Amino acid sequence: MTHRDAILQSIRRSLSTGYLPAALPTPPEPAPLTPPPPMEAQVADFRQNLEAVRGRVHGPLSPQPATDMVVRLLLEAGAGDVLGWPLADVGLPGLGAALSLAGIQRVPAHVPDQAPGRTAILQSLATVPVGLTGAQAGLADTGSLLLVHGPDRSRLASLLPPAHIAVLFLKDLRHDLATLLAERPDLLDSSSNVVLVTGPSRTADIELTPVFGVHGPKRLEVVLVSD
Repeated sequence: MTHRDAILQSIRRSLSTGYLPAALPTPPEPAPLTPPPPMEAQVADFRQNLEAVRGRVHGPLSPQPATDMVVRLLLEAGAGDVLGWPLADVGLPGLGAALSLAGIQRVPAHVPDQAPGRTAILQSLATVPVGLTGAQAGLADTGSLLLVHGPDRSRLASLLPPAHIAVLFLKDLRHDLATLLAERPDLLDSSSNVVLVTGPSRTADIELTPVFGVHGPKRLEVVLVSD
């Protein structure tokens, strides 16, 4: 008998006497989520938790006052240019006209993947004082924003300038991440880059002294918009 015949014979014997484990029990149904607090309480929690990490919350405001607030914040940040998402993704009606009236120009945050030109474009974008984005969701329990980035919604707008202004609609505010993903499981599959932003950028040295703005904006302003 050759080695090959011996191996095949051993496999045949094993197949005739093989042990198959019992089927796993059916997993229990997940416990239902606790009903979220009322929206007023969620807004209060979101404000408290974001301001605890040195962010600022404006509103809730109806759309027109919210548009006025965005323009005011941009002017306070010294913005002649703003590194921004497309205005449709920010979601405020009339914002484009308000920016034009204030002399503010939106700069698309598009950078080519390959040189030539990439370094020069990045250097030019680094001079823009403020970024403007929407937000796909907000989390009240941590004061966080969830940003889903894409080809036109560059993460540079929320990372590169020293100030970041984000527009969040109340309909997109949820108590916590578990509640959000139970309702919107598609969010994590809709992009290769989904970011949770909780306050301005901060880090600490070996003595645990906090420093703001080293790895991103040192100022975060959130404009809450009522429906």
